[in-house]
Amino acid sequence: MELRRMETHDLPAVMAILHQAQAYFKAQGIDQWQDGYPDEATLLQDIQNGTAYVAEQDKMIAGCATVAFTPDENYTTMVSGQWLTDRPYAVIHRIAVDEQLKGQGIAGWILAQAEQMCSQRDVLSIKIDTHQDNASMRRLLEKHNYQLCGVIQLHRDLSLRVAYEKRLEE
Repeated sequence: MELRRMETHDLPAVMAILHQAQAYFKAQGIDQWQDGYPDEATLLQDIQNGTAYVAEQDKMIAGCATVAFTPDENYTTMVSGQWLTDRPYAVIHRIAVDEQLKGQGIAGWILAQAEQMCSQRDVLSIKIDTHQDNASMRRLLEKHNYQLCGVIQLHRDLSLRVAYEKRLEE
């Protein structure tokens, strides 16, 4: 498996995976990504910013994520709770895995790859958020030692998200 930067020719495969995730959330009664987000324009912006990645397995796209090393405006204030640190951090957004490959540890592998990226940049913290009802993502984060810090409010649509942080080894 390889984590590489997403390119525009990857958009159809990545959008198919994101549509699978949207359908899964809808079937589970989770009000996440039900408003058309993330859309192709969002991914194109991530590609332009150099923050969009795909997990490629046997020349097929198995999953995707955004990993950024710039502060996230949604993380400047919390509705409740407190971040573990106030040091520079990476942020992970939009992790999704092809539904036919779920259960194979790909999302956890993506988290581990993000940690390696942090290590290469001397960044010692990762922050991430998810929908309160997204139990599978919350379990994944807790399994990988992310700590629940509180609740943030997204500027995009004012919805609330549970926020996690992981301190990396110094």
